[in-house]
Amino acid sequence: MQFHHEGIDFSELGGDLVTDYLVSVQADLTIVDRDVVIYDEPCFPVAELAWSLTRWLRAVERQDFRLDSLSSSLIGLVTIAREGNGWVVFSEQSSHVRSGPVSDDVIEACARDFISSVSRDLTAYGVDPDRIIG
Repeated sequence: MQFHHEGIDFSELGGDLVTDYLVSVQADLTIVDRDVVIYDEPCFPVAELAWSLTRWLRAVERQDFRLDSLSSSLIGLVTIAREGNGWVVFSEQSSHVRSGPVSDDVIEACARDFISSVSRDLTAYGVDPDRIIG
């Protein structure tokens, strides 16, 4: 399982508020489980996804994750839902394409890797990722 982004773009950034970064920092996002593409979206708000995943990982009792994006009216562009003893990943845009169930450790590592990757991009741009992602 991997959340991958590339081509990070800060060109739409018009301010210095946290919400400006969450909405405006975009990249092409691909979520892959083994060789199956679960979700593929250009110009996706990756800082917002990293911010939301950070809060989800901090929860004492982890519930299903549904990205409630400032950039879209659809809740669940990225969804991580409990299924049996594991987690499945999908998008409400194409909910019929789902990952296989993965363990708590695997989904947590996947989320942390994605957050770290976005944090590195923010740092390279000269922004403190703790201020934006938390």
